[in-house]
Amino acid sequence: MASARKKIQVLRKLLKKIRTNRAAKKQWKSESHPRYSSGKFKPKNGSGLNPSTPRFTAITSAPTESDREQWMEAREQPIPEGTPQILVDRFRDNVAMSRSVLLTTRRDPAGFRGVRDAGGNLQAGATITNERDHIFIDTFATAPWNVFRTSPKSVRDAGKVLLAEIVKESINKGHKGEIRLSSLPGSASFYMRIGLVEDDDSGEMILSSQNAREFLRDVQSFRHKSDSL
Repeated sequence: MASARKKIQVLRKLLKKIRTNRAAKKQWKSESHPRYSSGKFKPKNGSGLNPSTPRFTAITSAPTESDREQWMEAREQPIPEGTPQILVDRFRDNVAMSRSVLLTTRRDPAGFRGVRDAGGNLQAGATITNERDHIFIDTFATAPWNVFRTSPKSVRDAGKVLLAEIVKESINKGHKGEIRLSSLPGSASFYMRIGLVEDDDSGEMILSSQNAREFLRDVQSFRHKSDSL
């Protein structure tokens, strides 16, 4: 898994050279930003699920050949005309990360975590490593059709639901919900909204135990509201 982590970090550095979002990161890290207090990031209110989020089932079994074929086919979808550049960049990041998820899972199926919708579609997947005091997410991707949301399979919040499941696993393993990962530039804002903060020394993004608890409360609150509708 260490080799997979290094590949992600190398890919991250290369993409940063081509397309950086330093201005956006400066806004998030500004001391005057309302979600910062004494240098500690505060998760955004409403960082939980959208009320229209479908029900998901968490899985630990490796993707099937059908899952792989569906994701590979979705990666070949044409980019809709007039798509904003930010979505184009996000899709290209997704293509790289979804490929990494599937490749890494072939080598280490035991490290796979994912979520399926009611129709059985694999909507998000990740590979993880259980470290001494945290869980490291080696690869993480939502299904490619969730970027443009033009497919009948497209859903909202699959990535958040999967991340919440990994946070709960971190708690169950005695890590107090702490997770770490290496994010591509285009995905950083997603993780920041949840509560992860970039470590300046390692470049990794870290979800502290406090922010993990707040994130889970948001997710559980939205799930409860959705179930009561």
